[in-house]
Amino acid sequence: MNVLFLSAWYPHRGDAMWGLFVRKHAAAVAAQGAKVHVLYAVASEDVAGETEYVRQETDGVVEHYAYYRSGRKGVVASMQAYCGLVRRMEAEGFSPEVIQVNVIGKEAMLAYLLHRRYGCPYVVMEHWSGYQPENGGYRGAARKAMTRFAVRHSECLMPISSYLQDAMTRCVVTHENTRIVYNVVDDFFYRQAERRERGAEGRRFRFIHVSCFENRSKNVLGIVGAAAMLKRRRSDFELLMVGCGVDYEATVERARELHLDDNVRFTGEQTPMEVCGWLEVSDAFVLFSNYDNTPVVLEESMAVGCPIISTPVGIAIKEVDEETGMIVPRGDEVALAEAMERMMERSGEYDREHIRQKAEKYTYAKVGAELCGIYREAMESGGKGRGRR
Repeated sequence: MNVLFLSAWYPHRGDAMWGLFVRKHAAAVAAQGAKVHVLYAVASEDVAGETEYVRQETDGVVEHYAYYRSGRKGVVASMQAYCGLVRRMEAEGFSPEVIQVNVIGKEAMLAYLLHRRYGCPYVVMEHWSGYQPENGGYRGAARKAMTRFAVRHSECLMPISSYLQDAMTRCVVTHENTRIVYNVVDDFFYRQAERRERGAEGRRFRFIHVSCFENRSKNVLGIVGAAAMLKRRRSDFELLMVGCGVDYEATVERARELHLDDNVRFTGEQTPMEVCGWLEVSDAFVLFSNYDNTPVVLEESMAVGCPIISTPVGIAIKEVDEETGMIVPRGDEVALAEAMERMMERSGEYDREHIRQKAEKYTYAKVGAELCGIYREAMESGGKGRGRR
């Protein structure tokens, strides 16, 4: 089948990590034998002319980019760029049989227009945390009307976690055909790698955290605070902080202020393969988010068999139990420090192979097959839209 992806977030030359999970979904669909094209328009300060068009192929997916000059009128310039992308796609002879919208925004309205143009159905996958009250981004009459319109005319609504689905339901964004479709974990996370021997003499227990270092949602400063509390009781641990972002320097400075130089280490940005390597030689993953839909690193941690300490967000609500890790309250640094100490005391009790097996549902093959099944159902329904509200 011919599948068209439209996304508010997608990796581009200005940010290779932006919406990387969407690219992985596209690759998972392409791996099932579908022909997948992606259209993505983004403002850029580095543009030759008013709009620069780029075509490339990544993991079997044809990606069409339109980089339009920053400073031009936002939505108008963006939609003009998208019109140029549609013309280029059609010039290649590609006509979509089903459209997938990723993150409800102006791209969802384009999906509706193309649904009318080609007579094909569209489905909606949502990743955005704005529906959660802690974020508060879902507001304004125009946004709400556009969101409900786009969902109502779609064939399927696909939140990436039950946690996000519940938040959308509270905002009265619902659909009679709603499916939870997970993010994809790279295949190399599932490899059977040699791991360092646990409990070896002189070896410190290693906690690991991986994120974009955005404190409002990820609460990285709270993780450092909990590490300081733990250090008052024992110092035979290491906390590895992987990633970078807007609050990276503030987090590094906070660790210095708390005299954690011997216990907290920062790596900066790492490739997915490097993240995999660190997870493989870590004893427990720590997530202390105030709100979070489904951070892929939770799934990646499970894929390598790493136990998890997490707040009740994303897949952690259903996946983290006494066999896979521990749940702690949001914002409670004392509870996090206590959970970290309990995790150290239970070192070696977790069955990493059991945790890894629970993550099999996040593979390219499983997620790609599920998406293609949803597309076939949408095509068979006639593309009239089944949303109720």
